[in-house]
Amino acid sequence: MQEKEGGQLENTEGGGQGPGGDVAGATRVAAVRLRPGLPPDHFDAGALDLRDGEWVVVETPHGPEVGQTVGRVVSLPLDASLPQVVRIASTEEIKSYGANLEREKKAWRICQELIDNHGLEMKLVRVESFFDGSKIIFYYSADGRVDFRELVKDLVKALHTRIEMRQIGIRHEAKMVGGIGSCGRAICCAGFMKNFAPVSIKMAKVQNLPLNPNKISGLCGRLLCCITYEYQAYADGTMAAWAKEAAEAARIQAEALADEPVFPGLDSGGEEPAEGGGGQSGERQARREGPGQGSGRTEKKGGRRRSGRRRRPQKAKQKGGNGSAAKGQGGKQSNKSRRGKRKRDEQGNGRKQ
Repeated sequence: MQEKEGGQLENTEGGGQGPGGDVAGATRVAAVRLRPGLPPDHFDAGALDLRDGEWVVVETPHGPEVGQTVGRVVSLPLDASLPQVVRIASTEEIKSYGANLEREKKAWRICQELIDNHGLEMKLVRVESFFDGSKIIFYYSADGRVDFRELVKDLVKALHTRIEMRQIGIRHEAKMVGGIGSCGRAICCAGFMKNFAPVSIKMAKVQNLPLNPNKISGLCGRLLCCITYEYQAYADGTMAAWAKEAAEAARIQAEALADEPVFPGLDSGGEEPAEGGGGQSGERQARREGPGQGSGRTEKKGGRRRSGRRRRPQKAKQKGGNGSAAKGQGGKQSNKSRRGKRKRDEQGNGRKQ
């Protein structure tokens, strides 16, 4: 590190880095979205210091276009060259970008009305207008060939610009429209794919996938594009080798777990709690049962063996001769005989207890 004029520090070490800490010789790649809702395209940022959400002018096959950066610039060692980011867009160019989007919406409405008026069997998918307004491209899908010569004449009269009608297949239609796949994520073709690779049912068989069309078909009705991602690993046996290694690692781990004790405290000879309420569990058991309960012990009191449980007092049985009414008195007793009977009963109960 050396000190420059004004107190600033200059990094004189690590000569392999470019401006902003980028690796020398690598391409500074910026992702730029040209239309709302479409996947971003990648461009060479050059020496421009671009931030996330920056409006820039980029070079495309049909001329300059305005777009917005997505994320930060990343340095990558690339062999192929990328289109260049020309400059940061001005305020007027950003306004022209918004006006161009409104022009595309207007062209869509006009074209859809003319298609209905002419009774053409075609489906309008997307409309793209060049940034300078010199040309408008209409993307459509149809089962067969469509005679749209009269439609083009009416579009030229209404929009006063060059018109191009471009027919696309069902896979490209899904790419432009977008959607959510069976995996719960945005479909690959609308997210990051640029070109479509050929997919066959043989690829699904090699990967042991179910041959149910509902499970291996995408939103477009064709075979899933993701079937090609791991096909080569299954075809050359790489996936089988990985599965064998994973099974062997799982077996070794299972054997190691089987040798470990399930309860280390008991297997190491630890003392077990004494019976009869040892420890906290024994105290809780004693409190729950109460004094003299659950232990089976008895106490001697007054020369008589007495158990821990309380007995209910039994009612004294009355003898047939005590206090019985004298026959021949009409079932009536005097107060004196009644008091004598109660006294004798109380004395008899005391002897029994």
